[in-house]
Amino acid sequence: FIEFNASQLKASLEGCIDAMNGEVVTIIQVKFFNPKSAGWEDIVQPNRLIMAVEQIPNNLEFSISSPNVMNVNCTGSFIQEISNLERANRHTNNSDDETKGVTKLQNRFNFVNKTGLEVVIGLDAMDGRSFELDFDRGNGDGHLNVPCESTVSLDLFFTELHDSCTLSLGAEERQTTHKLPLYPTSASEKCCLLFKWHKNNTDTSFVSNHSTESIEPVVEFVVQNQRLRPDVNDVSSLERGQDLLSSNAWSPARSYRAFDLWLPPYLKDDTYEWSDMTNVVKVTKDDIALPDKNWIWVDDWWEIEVNADLGTNDIDGWEYATDFDTFSLPPRSYQKGDLCRRRRWTKTRMTKHSQMSSTAIVWEVEAEENGSTIKARSHVQLHNHTDMNLTFFGYCYSWDKDEYTGHAEPEQSLCVPLQLASATHIRLATPKKSNDMHSTPPTIDGFFVTERLMILPSGFTSNRIIRTSILFEHNVDGFLSIKKLHFLINLKCSGGLIDIHVEPALKVINLLPCQLQCQLGEIGCSVRDGSRKTTQTEVLSLNAGKEGKCLSVDCGLSPHIAVRLPGYKWSYWKKIVNRSNSHTWRPTEEEEGALFEAFQDSAQYATEFKSIVHFDHKTSGGDPIDLVMSIEMGHSPILKFYAQYWILDKTGIGLNFTGGFSDLLATTPETLRKSHLLPAEANDRSLKLDMESEGHEWSLGINGMTLFFSRDEKIALSVKSHTGEKSQWTSLIDVSNAMPETVKTAISIDQYHGTRRFELAYNITLCSSVFSRTRQITFFPRYQIVNLLGLESLFIAQEGALDSEICIPPQSFIHFHWEQSSLAPKVRLCSESGSWSRGCIQLDKIGVTAMRIPSSTGSKPMVVQAEVRLATKRQDSAVIVTIWASIERSNPLYLLKNSSRHMIYCRQKLSEEGLSRDDGFVWTLDSGESIGFGFDDPEMPHILQWTSDTSRFTSEASPTTPMPDVEVDAMGSRSTIALSDGSELTSEIQAQQSTKVILFSEGTASIENPNLQPQIDDEDDEIVAITLRIDLSGIAMSVIDNMSDNDPGREILFLTTEGWHVNFSQSREGFHEMELRLKALQVDNFIFDTEHPILIYCPSNEDIPFLHLSVVRSIQEHSETLVFSYCALRITLIEICGDRKTAETIAQFLHPLRKAREEEQNDENWISALTLKMKTRYSRPNRLKDIEKNVHTANSGRIYLEKLHLHPIRLSLTFTQEGLEWNPVTEGLMIFQLIRGMASIADAPLIFTSFVVSHAFESPQTLLGIISAHYSSQLSSQILTILGSLVILKAPADILSNVGTGIKDFFYEPINGLVHGPAEFLEGLESGTSSLARGVFTGLVRGTASVTELVSHNLANLTSDDVFIDERNAYQKKLMQALRVDASRTIQDSLLVAGTCVAKGFRSGANGIFEQPSIYASRHGTAGLVKGVGKAFVGAIVKPVVGVGDAAVVVMNHVSETTSDKSIAIAKSNKRLRRALPCASVKSGNNVKLIPYDEKSAQVQQIVTGRETEDDAYLGHVQIPSHLIIASDQFLWIIGDDPINPRRVRWAEISRFGIYGYSMKIDVFSGQGPRSFTFESSLKDLAVLFGLLSMKMENSSHCTDLDLSLRGTSYSNLPGIKAIQAGHVFGSVNRHTHTEAIGPTQLNDEFIKRCYTRVNRMGSFMPNFFQLLDLEVWLLICSVGQMFTGLSSRRCIAVGIINGSGEPIQVKRVKLVQGGSPCYTIPTIEYNKNQGVLHPGGAIICFGWGAIPSLLQPGNVLINIETNLFVTDLTDSISQSTVTQALPSWQVSFLEKSYDESGWWAKYWMLVQKEKTILSAS
Repeated sequence: FIEFNASQLKASLEGCIDAMNGEVVTIIQVKFFNPKSAGWEDIVQPNRLIMAVEQIPNNLEFSISSPNVMNVNCTGSFIQEISNLERANRHTNNSDDETKGVTKLQNRFNFVNKTGLEVVIGLDAMDGRSFELDFDRGNGDGHLNVPCESTVSLDLFFTELHDSCTLSLGAEERQTTHKLPLYPTSASEKCCLLFKWHKNNTDTSFVSNHSTESIEPVVEFVVQNQRLRPDVNDVSSLERGQDLLSSNAWSPARSYRAFDLWLPPYLKDDTYEWSDMTNVVKVTKDDIALPDKNWIWVDDWWEIEVNADLGTNDIDGWEYATDFDTFSLPPRSYQKGDLCRRRRWTKTRMTKHSQMSSTAIVWEVEAEENGSTIKARSHVQLHNHTDMNLTFFGYCYSWDKDEYTGHAEPEQSLCVPLQLASATHIRLATPKKSNDMHSTPPTIDGFFVTERLMILPSGFTSNRIIRTSILFEHNVDGFLSIKKLHFLINLKCSGGLIDIHVEPALKVINLLPCQLQCQLGEIGCSVRDGSRKTTQTEVLSLNAGKEGKCLSVDCGLSPHIAVRLPGYKWSYWKKIVNRSNSHTWRPTEEEEGALFEAFQDSAQYATEFKSIVHFDHKTSGGDPIDLVMSIEMGHSPILKFYAQYWILDKTGIGLNFTGGFSDLLATTPETLRKSHLLPAEANDRSLKLDMESEGHEWSLGINGMTLFFSRDEKIALSVKSHTGEKSQWTSLIDVSNAMPETVKTAISIDQYHGTRRFELAYNITLCSSVFSRTRQITFFPRYQIVNLLGLESLFIAQEGALDSEICIPPQSFIHFHWEQSSLAPKVRLCSESGSWSRGCIQLDKIGVTAMRIPSSTGSKPMVVQAEVRLATKRQDSAVIVTIWASIERSNPLYLLKNSSRHMIYCRQKLSEEGLSRDDGFVWTLDSGESIGFGFDDPEMPHILQWTSDTSRFTSEASPTTPMPDVEVDAMGSRSTIALSDGSELTSEIQAQQSTKVILFSEGTASIENPNLQPQIDDEDDEIVAITLRIDLSGIAMSVIDNMSDNDPGREILFLTTEGWHVNFSQSREGFHEMELRLKALQVDNFIFDTEHPILIYCPSNEDIPFLHLSVVRSIQEHSETLVFSYCALRITLIEICGDRKTAETIAQFLHPLRKAREEEQNDENWISALTLKMKTRYSRPNRLKDIEKNVHTANSGRIYLEKLHLHPIRLSLTFTQEGLEWNPVTEGLMIFQLIRGMASIADAPLIFTSFVVSHAFESPQTLLGIISAHYSSQLSSQILTILGSLVILKAPADILSNVGTGIKDFFYEPINGLVHGPAEFLEGLESGTSSLARGVFTGLVRGTASVTELVSHNLANLTSDDVFIDERNAYQKKLMQALRVDASRTIQDSLLVAGTCVAKGFRSGANGIFEQPSIYASRHGTAGLVKGVGKAFVGAIVKPVVGVGDAAVVVMNHVSETTSDKSIAIAKSNKRLRRALPCASVKSGNNVKLIPYDEKSAQVQQIVTGRETEDDAYLGHVQIPSHLIIASDQFLWIIGDDPINPRRVRWAEISRFGIYGYSMKIDVFSGQGPRSFTFESSLKDLAVLFGLLSMKMENSSHCTDLDLSLRGTSYSNLPGIKAIQAGHVFGSVNRHTHTEAIGPTQLNDEFIKRCYTRVNRMGSFMPNFFQLLDLEVWLLICSVGQMFTGLSSRRCIAVGIINGSGEPIQVKRVKLVQGGSPCYTIPTIEYNKNQGVLHPGGAIICFGWGAIPSLLQPGNVLINIETNLFVTDLTDSISQSTVTQALPSWQVSFLEKSYDESGWWAKYWMLVQKEKTILSAS
């Protein structure tokens, strides 16, 4: 998977033992194996690394350096493989127990036979020889018989299998098919090969002109047109309850029969009611007849074609437009303002007695981890997506009866056997009796069945739906009942593969945490009185997260639904509105009141139709509840029921919730929800049964779980528990925005008519996975106090309210609230055997301390340690106060230790005057004694007074008697007392392991400097100075998205870090010194079409690095405590510029990692675990969890920081909002819930204050938690402020006051912060800060420039001139590139650039006055002329203003840079151009080569992308002597002497290419036929060029093997050609030709008829056959050009098809999808009209023209041709894409592609051949 390489290793060593130096030089490289490209790719590109060592006495230096930037690649493939490894490891761990003792056989290649026949598999010979497989031969000798419906491992029968091997397939009475792949042939992981499997001893050639052999079905169609009634404009014109679309299915109309609002076309210039697709030719159902008696209708009636994609039509198959002239492709559903609609009716015909000599078979190969799985099946698959077993019967007109096809269980698929794959109809069936399935074979008589459903596709690529039903009888309580099941059949056909999906009529998903019961009903009319009545048809019961599939609902009978929750009554019947919005129907007042749309509704749910469902409680006076019913529109709609909020009440006191108040005083709630069940409700008999259902706690409000709804997305709460406690209501809290789990906001609730105050906290997060549309609000107790004193209870009370003490049993906890809201938030402690502590613990101050609890019995006082910390996201409070005993064996915080011979007396200094005269001794230490120490009052200064003379504590002592003291918090602090014998007693603060030791010792020596010094035991043990230095030029990471199957790999981000310097040293003075400096950091954004080219920008200069970290540690020998004298960190300004597209692209890139983690989580298990956790918490309220672990963390591993200084951080945030489509990858990500709701912002500041602390003695985990909370709380509050939220985040505790000597929290500009290097710190260097005046002025100018730039950008968009907008954007990006090269600009340069911007604006505005009218007139005719004049007028005003604004931005940016510090003013631009990644190979698909960055290739890529303004992908380039040739995804670029105007050739224009000697010849289509380009170069360069062309042309349908040069091609050896043909180049006749006069009165098709007469006499027996055909096509084009002139001009298209396949081509359909004329087909004599068959050697011309261009439509022409061998869509313009798709074994080549430069005509000639047929020119 990963490979580490070190190559070219060189080492040298010089010197002697006492002094030597050495060096090792190597090149390191890290690779990983990419299975997608089946090759190794670089993670770390080869980089030169130098490691040196120098040793002299007592000094050792190591250095690591790299002169070059280290380049790292992070690709999508690598991310995908990491996620696959996580998934595999998890699967291995989960299956260890199951597979224990079992040896699993790993087979690389498996074959699955789903053909319905017994087949034989053979391995093709390596030399290419083919042989027939003998079915009767049996296994062995290269043959393997595979029974039907079986799976075999090919590895067991064939040796030496590898990916490039091919197989042969045979069967009884079937010809052997060879060269079938064993592994996917393309870069994708799956490929499907469809081919014809011929029968033995059959002639596949065409027998006679009257034979029906291999004639495929043909679909006829007519179009029905309608216009909206004249008295109706839109939905506002309707009465309440009416449906604008007049739907027959899923109509939301109030009446049973919707009043028809659509009429046949009634305006004067309207089209016919029945027409073709162009709306020009009148075609009715009666006009469609069978060609002759050899044809029959497959279906007896016309069917409406309904596309499965509701974006293209509505439920009934209607597509919509503003007028009949404006129907476009792709079709669309209704939009506001549409007045016309149309739909297609289809009917299929086929020939009688057709005997197919072959059947279609699919060879499906899917790549596995170590091999592949091959499946052989028919081209028809059935998929059962219902929750019942289904049986299928097939039928064909030539069969005697319906044949049993197979059965499929729920969510299973069925491959139709080959012998039944020719069925034209299917039936769905369910057995009448359970044993009917066991009959052999099952017959249709034993089943309830649907009617016969015609399953023939309506096109080569189609996606339509059919609705059907089964009427069956079943026994209910002894009575026979009749029930109807409804199904939705989705027929998908793509490339000849047919997939039939059986869907239920309706789906219901329960997104609630409790059980949901559903009743489905239909509206019917009473026979007696005609009234409407809802009849129940089906009942479902769904657990949390489950989906129900409903079959008993008729979408034509106004389906309704009623639902019920545990503890609640059934809701009223709710209409199922299967619409995406309310723009297509007008709801009743009641329905309109129930509509719901959240203020910040997520984009992925915005198209769903949401309404509120109200539930009444079963018990009188119970709380009602509202839920949301969301309907995802579809032919089979999906109903989702969810709660807006889930509430978790972990306070334990019982809360009430409301979403608003009905009075001004906010005392009467509108609605009420509780988190607990009152005793009266718990004893209610009607709830007993419901309380046994799953998740009933959520709906009933039990154990702290409840559901909540607020239309305004606000909540207020109060306390009202079963004990009678009651509080006031809080103010309404905005709960519209989710927050990170770590953010817990404090909230206080005052007691109603009392003094108590309830302290709570809350958090708002997104629910997990599929429940992510619901927000979870969790309420915690703010304070949780834990007693870990062993076996002793602890009493706690608020300072000033000691009579309200609370007892905390040992090893348990309580939730604490204030008794007196007016008192300070402090508590005092008392033990069972002691009295109240003198000091207090302030619960809102984070930190740890030790405190003395006096003893009331005269025994030694108890010392406890108390830690106040912010709870983690998994702990059920906001603040945790942990209290435990301070004993020596458990690393106490403070320890008194007497190592002297004297008795020591000490105590805390409580006042400046010293000890109180009335107080006795507090701490008494005998010689050698150690005891834990705690302060009497932790809030007083931590100063310890001590002595060894007891007389100084007596009342007779003089007040002026000096008292030695020592500062406990300052490590190394000390004081001394001189004794009468000349010795001294010393008190010193030391650190031993995790304890501060106050050590009393005696001696004669003293240290003058009391500051912290390194501890060295022996002066002779000199410390060796060791230095490790790392110097790197930089580390760069290229992020490459190469996982898309549709787009080539692309570099999306480029992270650059420059100037890495890391220095670690051990000095002789006894210090460890570490310094890290990072000069610069920048992230370039190369995602296409993003607003900001730089994602993260950190300005810096040589003197001030972007990141500077300095750490000094004092070496304390024989001490396990880490002592840091100094630690400082500074990060300079960070500018972040992003947009929504960037964020979603990054989320898409990282999605595999998130997906791997989500797969581990089961939605149902997650809900069950959450519910069980809450129930357990209420049943065991004082259960400790993770508390002991936290105590161990706080009580061990402490480090001492004499000074910690984290400088302020300033971020500048710019975000541009964009309207993008919903991306499912971002579903459930909280950050996107925020992004979608925010507006665009520019340079919004995010400011994080400094973090400065002295004498901190904390564990690393505790300190990091405090630092994290310091920054995260500021981030959350500022982000919500930027989003415009009114939420005020109140921190649950002050994190800055109780750490060390207190944390200083203030802000100054980061660049002004001073970080001492280790040497500077030790030398005591100091430096002041500079003035901020210059920075203030610079910020003002930059801010004005940003606003001006934003205004100019919006004004440019206002012009709606795409050319001007693109040119402006391109100029801006080119200017950015210029700044990257030359950052030193003078004011003259800036004024010159500004003048260019102004000139561009004025020039574009002036040119637009003349250009815009003519452009729009050519595109849209007379109406376009008016539109062009309007655009020109607007542009003439706005464009100069935009130019002036751009100029102002340039000048202001220059002023900003010149007035700022010159050393900082570096031009903001990309570090380099986007990395060019060439295509890997021809067969690699979109895989790219990860080659190192090359400046030349990057510059070439800039040409391709137009300086990143065009969405084109670079594939590769080659420089030959005469030209630079570039291959991109869209064009072949040829750049010669004029690099400014390169020649771009679309790939569709290239006909063929080849190498001839030392030259490359490329034939390109043109307006007068193919032209040739010849390039001469070396064979090496030509081979590269050939490879570039092959990447796009090898599998292209445009490429031909014929030489279409100017000398002409004979085509004489094409199959079916009867005479030797003269050479001809198609398109060579395309010259202006004057045809017969056609006047205005002759706007008819007479010229078509004359052409038809001439062409119909032609045949391949004529020696100039192709030349005459080409001339006829050109005459048709010229005739149209002369018939329609001036403002009446029309576009036209002509397509010629030549059959060179050697087999008949059935022309199934030729139609104009867009146009203004009939589609004319003009065949030669080889065409059989009745059968629609073009025989070999024949040709057919297809011709049509468009409508007159107008303002509403451009008059384009699109022709669709479908045959039994290929399908194609061709347009009238080269700018529009053409699509041609041929079946396997066939190829379609273009002999001509000619286009008018003005876009008025297009001419095509196509040649159909067998695949890989090579013909030589004569």
